[in-house]
Amino acid sequence: MYNIWWVPLIIGAVLTVAGLFLVVKNIGELGGGSFSYQGFEFKSSSGLIITVIGLATVIYAATKIYAATNLPLPPHIPYVNGNVLTTAGQDWFVQVTALQVRTNADSVVVQLTSKGFKAFVVETPKGEPLAYRVRIGPFQSRSEADSIKARIQKETEFAKAYSTQ
Repeated sequence: MYNIWWVPLIIGAVLTVAGLFLVVKNIGELGGGSFSYQGFEFKSSSGLIITVIGLATVIYAATKIYAATNLPLPPHIPYVNGNVLTTAGQDWFVQVTALQVRTNADSVVVQLTSKGFKAFVVETPKGEPLAYRVRIGPFQSRSEADSIKARIQKETEFAKAYSTQ
């Protein structure tokens, strides 16, 4: 997707670097305060002003780019600490992956949620090696879980997903 805010982001980055160059150049001048380049007189304040304008442009453009991506972020990521999330008659899940780092598991949940799946994280029970299981469900039957498992394997990079209780 083409986003017009990439242009001011790049311009802002260039201005920031140019402004910092002017500040450093002015600090390096033994006479202090200013220097000339191709007929233009640059003062220390010029570099600072250009740097601030560049940084402000980068920040503004970055917020616009982020807003334009429309990433659906859930208000919270469901989390089950050491217990299996079950509801009477709905005890089948699709286990997508198991990871050792919680933030990586949370990222997978956000990715799956953005594709419409009801994903959550389950921490392994005490006594087992620590892992964060990313699961989808619950489902009322194994066939329903298997159907979602097939979709996961087809639409994502998680080919080793499996149905479980």
